[in-house]
Amino acid sequence: MIKLSDVAKRAGVSSMTVSRVINHPDKVSADTILRVQKAMEELQYVSNGPAKSLALGQTRILALLVPDITNPFFTTVARGAEDVARDAGYRLILCNTDENPQVEWNYLQMSRSRQVDGMIVSVCDDNSAAHLKVLPIDKVPVVLVDRKIPSEPYLDYVVGDNVLASEQLIDYLITKGHTRLGFVFGNPAVSVIRDRMAGVQRSLKRHDLIWRPDLCLTQARSPGDYRLITDDWIPRHHVTAIFAWNNLTAAHVYHLLVSHGYRVPDDVLVSCFDNPDPLSITNGFIPFVRQPAYDMGRNATIQLLERIAGSGRQGVVHQILVSQLVDRTLTPTTRIAEHR
Repeated sequence: MIKLSDVAKRAGVSSMTVSRVINHPDKVSADTILRVQKAMEELQYVSNGPAKSLALGQTRILALLVPDITNPFFTTVARGAEDVARDAGYRLILCNTDENPQVEWNYLQMSRSRQVDGMIVSVCDDNSAAHLKVLPIDKVPVVLVDRKIPSEPYLDYVVGDNVLASEQLIDYLITKGHTRLGFVFGNPAVSVIRDRMAGVQRSLKRHDLIWRPDLCLTQARSPGDYRLITDDWIPRHHVTAIFAWNNLTAAHVYHLLVSHGYRVPDDVLVSCFDNPDPLSITNGFIPFVRQPAYDMGRNATIQLLERIAGSGRQGVVHQILVSQLVDRTLTPTTRIAEHR
């Protein structure tokens, strides 16, 4: 039976170095990793992962819970998380909750039963606090990503600066002459919705424009809900620009407008968070806020691994990342100031 010491001898390094290559490759030089990997291949050495996990009380598995994997934003978050997890020798389980609290609860319970080492969670809404409270956070670390829970400030999180980004996006629309604005938001029980709404209201107030609830659509779910835009907002209130809270919502609004004969953006401009057209098929969606989705997933996973290892910064860590305002040509026009 080939032992770790045999690999070390073949590679010309210590057994401790071989162990680092297997468990913490980020702490070993690339040249050393290649030498050890070559020795392992030549000797056909396979590390005993299950036995090692049992001895350490670890599975080297992380769980990532997201509300909608069909949204490219969360796909990119997952990629950032997976890249970090894989480099650190962890496997990542991706769970799609579909914005359903019961599904979220089932996945949290499943993750506990499989004894994952930690969880990265983009919660369904504020009510997810009840689910997270029953988890042994001291034994299974949790880091929130994209969405936070105000009632649970003890949880680490990595989010975007939704208030400031929304404010500057509305500033941009107003400077382009759009003072008759309509807004389409999701569930107000989700932190990103409230924060983006707050940023919108801040901008309107500074420009001496009135926040009108009748021009704000929340929790639209069916095509009939969106008909308010073409049946009332545009013909009656002469709305010239619409802010959609995310890219998928913007896509619904865009297709509604086009189906009713409106030219986008000439007749009505559509703006949103995150690129609604990653393949650049249409020019209609301008402008939009590009969030650092990959960095959100990456940073959340790094923070989680630090919690698992018992290293990193002491106390709760709240990271608020910078976004960019992007114009028609997908060229950054304004770098949104870092959160202070």
